[in-house]
Amino acid sequence: MSGPLNMSEASTGSSSLVEAKRARLQIEQDAQLLSNRIKLLQVEEVKTRRRIEETKRKTDLMLRVQDRKETERRERERIQSERQRNTEAARKRFYSLKAQHHAEKLKQRELVWMVKKEQYSEGRAERDEAVKVKQTLETHLERENREKYRHVRGALKVGSERLSQRKTDITRESRLQYQQRIETEEKKKAALEHEVMSMEMLELELINKLKHTQLVEQEAMKQLEQVAKGKVCLP
Repeated sequence: MSGPLNMSEASTGSSSLVEAKRARLQIEQDAQLLSNRIKLLQVEEVKTRRRIEETKRKTDLMLRVQDRKETERRERERIQSERQRNTEAARKRFYSLKAQHHAEKLKQRELVWMVKKEQYSEGRAERDEAVKVKQTLETHLERENREKYRHVRGALKVGSERLSQRKTDITRESRLQYQQRIETEEKKKAALEHEVMSMEMLELELINKLKHTQLVEQEAMKQLEQVAKGKVCLP
């Protein structure tokens, strides 16, 4: 009786051991699969965050480009407004000088008329003297007018040259800033390309690692099936 009983107990114990090992292997496999899924989720989370950062960088770049365009537009409007103000000021000065010149001519005519009147009333000598005075006044007025005209033209020329130089400086500065922005963006682009390449290599490495894990899992399942069928003895 003891011999068959011991064999039955051994068979029962062996069956329990196989079941325990099978349960352990199943748990290990489930844990491995769960770990893989967690890693995949972590990788996907990192990718999502990087896409978000990329979108933010693109949005920031677009906002900076729009801000630069708005700044350039305001600068052009400011230059145009300054040019219009200078032109209007020059026009007012011109008409003011023209009005002064007209007033001086009227005064000159009035003076001439008075001189002629005095000449007719005081005689030939006085009339000749009045003519000389008239000529002197005309010469003096003509000289003053020429000086004023040269002054106005010089002021307009200086203003125009300053505006032209300012516009040239602004254009040169804008081109320099634009080139610097291009170089900055190219550096960022190169860094991003390097980062993307690293991410692709990491992704490939993780995929290969996952494939290897799946092969190990398949091999373990085969071994488990063989153990369950009794074709392989467990150590």
